[in-house]
Amino acid sequence: MSRTFKSQQDQELSVALSAAQDPHQCPPAVSASRHRYAVAPTKEAFFEESDVLSLHMRLVEATRGIVTAADLARMKPDSLLVNTSRAPLIEPGALLTALRAGRPGFAAVDVYEREPLDDPNDPLHMDNVVCTPHIGYVSRDEYELQFSDVFDQIVAYASGKPINVVNPGAVAVHRPPDPPASHMWSPGSVIHVTDSGQDHPFDGA
Repeated sequence: MSRTFKSQQDQELSVALSAAQDPHQCPPAVSASRHRYAVAPTKEAFFEESDVLSLHMRLVEATRGIVTAADLARMKPDSLLVNTSRAPLIEPGALLTALRAGRPGFAAVDVYEREPLDDPNDPLHMDNVVCTPHIGYVSRDEYELQFSDVFDQIVAYASGKPINVVNPGAVAVHRPPDPPASHMWSPGSVIHVTDSGQDHPFDGA
């Protein structure tokens, strides 16, 4: 979702949460209505009526704790909350308290308030929670998208024409000189990766 959101001011909140302010002035809500999707009239109604609620927002000050204990308490006993974004989007402690109270009845989470999950009270030990270890976003399409972007940027930088640069002024100052051709990586070559002062051979093939 971070690739889709271009403006933190206009698009950090989901359709439903933004609609709580004014469904007629919120661009995502207006777009949803135009495509004949239902838009909750208020934030309260959204939580009360949702069967499955999945969070897809960046964590910034405007979204920190945007889902409160009161919001969760309005959810149905058989509803499901999914969070594969960031744990602090939900008010600290609110999700576990809500799950123990039965509203929502279930959760699927990929992000956590604290780690490791070694406390008996952690969501990992709850029967009504499915936990994944920060891999909930993984799909073949997403990996292909991410890695193609990464490689495109590396190739562009190596060719002296960097792309997607946030601070272009720094590139001209800090760009290292091109290495000699004899030092360029090629398939089958060995690259030494430094980790805590130790060199480990890595087979580039």
